[in-house]
Amino acid sequence: MQYTVKEDQTLIDLAVQLYGSAEAVDNLLELNPQLTDQDPAWNIDALLVVGSIINYDEENVDKRILKELDGKLIINE
Repeated sequence: MQYTVKEDQTLIDLAVQLYGSAEAVDNLLELNPQLTDQDPAWNIDALLVVGSIINYDEENVDKRILKELDGKLIINE
């Protein structure tokens, strides 16, 4: 699956949003090697470029986490 980065998001934000845990940063880095190729000073709490496409593995997503739909948070059952 793919996710489009929104304003003021970091890789940690996406790990929590998409996988339900900050520990998923490793998973996102594995699926998106372009993130670490950008800048030698890059780190996981740096803001991502708005509109960038981030790949993630839907199989590993925690289905109990909150999801966003049209700007409103909903619970995914």
